[in-house]
Amino acid sequence: MKKNLFLLLAIVSLLGMMAVSGCKKDDDEGKDGDPGIYVGIIGFNDKITEYTAGKGKKMKKMRLLNSGTQTEFESFIDGLAVSNGTKLYHAVRVAIDDVKAASLPDDLRNVSIITFTDGLDLGSYGESEYDSGDEYIQAISNRIQNEKAHNLQINAYCIGMKGDDVGDEEKFRNDLLKLSSSAENAMLVANMAEVNEKFKQIASSLYKENVSQSLALSIPLPEKNQQLRFTFDVGTNSPADASNSQMYIDFQFGAKSNPEIKNIVYHGISGNQTTIMGTTNDNYWYSYDFRGISLPDGNTVPTDKVKEWILDGTGQWQINSEFDGGANVEVTTEKSSAAIFLVLDCSSSLGSDVTNMKKAAKDFIATLRGGNSSNGSNGQLNGHDWVDLGLPSRLKWATCNVGASQPTDYGNYYAWGETTTKSSYTEGNYTYSDNPDTLPSTDDAATSNWGEGWRMPTEDEFVELRNNCTWKWKTKSRVKGIEITGPNGNSIFLPAAGSRDESGLSQDTYVGRYWLSSCQSLAEVDSDGCWLSNYGYHYYGLTVRAVCQ
Repeated sequence: MKKNLFLLLAIVSLLGMMAVSGCKKDDDEGKDGDPGIYVGIIGFNDKITEYTAGKGKKMKKMRLLNSGTQTEFESFIDGLAVSNGTKLYHAVRVAIDDVKAASLPDDLRNVSIITFTDGLDLGSYGESEYDSGDEYIQAISNRIQNEKAHNLQINAYCIGMKGDDVGDEEKFRNDLLKLSSSAENAMLVANMAEVNEKFKQIASSLYKENVSQSLALSIPLPEKNQQLRFTFDVGTNSPADASNSQMYIDFQFGAKSNPEIKNIVYHGISGNQTTIMGTTNDNYWYSYDFRGISLPDGNTVPTDKVKEWILDGTGQWQINSEFDGGANVEVTTEKSSAAIFLVLDCSSSLGSDVTNMKKAAKDFIATLRGGNSSNGSNGQLNGHDWVDLGLPSRLKWATCNVGASQPTDYGNYYAWGETTTKSSYTEGNYTYSDNPDTLPSTDDAATSNWGEGWRMPTEDEFVELRNNCTWKWKTKSRVKGIEITGPNGNSIFLPAAGSRDESGLSQDTYVGRYWLSSCQSLAEVDSDGCWLSNYGYHYYGLTVRAVCQ
């Protein structure tokens, strides 16, 4: 009896452990087999070094890019050893073989190989069945042009930075062309800064190609056969503005018995649905899912100004006041799958540039994932980093506060209209007496401290940030604050830096208060989200997050 009892307890315990382990995900971004971007990496010199995970039959050379594997890929890149030799051709051949052999999702829509080299091939044909390097590269070129991987044409890019040991520049250029799927994909650059820029351009393009936007729009029940319009760029309720909109979707409603919208026309927006069947729960609100829409340049459609219009009997567009662009619009971002292979030259001819090459490769991985680059930026202005969040205005936001050296630092505190810090912030020592609607650049702490091009954001720009991004309260490096993720997946972090007055620092870790250039307003963030506040205490010391165009 005791034996049976112990056996029963053991089984129950084992089932409990299985249940717990079964509920645990690899991370918050999916696992191998799920849709997404799959990455492989090869480093080459006199040897070929491949990223692998697992062993034996379970060994994989391509993995789904997520928070966990991103760290693995970055560690692999950091660990690539430098050596003599340049087995360039053989590395590209291995990449083609690996991507064709990889197990990938059925929704794959892109297969790309991106190669970086600083020199001519040395020794590859010794690894092959060919009698010369020329025969070998021609065979690889033929594979790139003619073979398919998972029923898709291979997009091959080759970035070349001519090293000092390259004597035959014409051959170097020809090699770039042969290792690319088109002439546009063969890129000769002058320095590592241009290498980094090309990596970012390619990664950003691949990310955009892999991401599509869907809008679920809910509208009050229209009349039968009514003509409707959604505008995305109109800020007023004027019928004339609706008629002159440059970004809209027109369609005709069917009927209550058949709530299909038809004859869909896209203007200033890319989309391919011509009819959509609606759904309803109460026979009053009808929802329509516009899938796979984007701007013509591949960016996401702005949704902060969505309005619904009805064409009346006189041919005029009339605003539908029951439609709420905030409550009746749901935005979702969908990712299809792609296979991206990175082939990196690690030859000793790179010298000190190998560190910059590795950083560029890690930034490439981060951009592919839709996150920030390894230093948290997409570019610099006057030595300060900015991030492109994919906002409709194309506005760039600084990665850290004015006076801070990293995103989690509080930075400096300024009274509104003052450009220097002080030990105490009181009404008595407040020096700014003007009351403009918008702070001039001469009195803007961002411009004064970071130079021309940088400035405080306006109220409208903060509203754009709020309406187009996702906001998540979190602790980062032991600092509490808001992580703001844009439509393109890039993000910034606003620390909860509180404010300063005559008593010193207060409410840090609970709230972040950020000056705007608009008079009588500031942006506040805390665990409940973000909002604009009318603020009369201009003499208080608040933090500044700068923007640039």
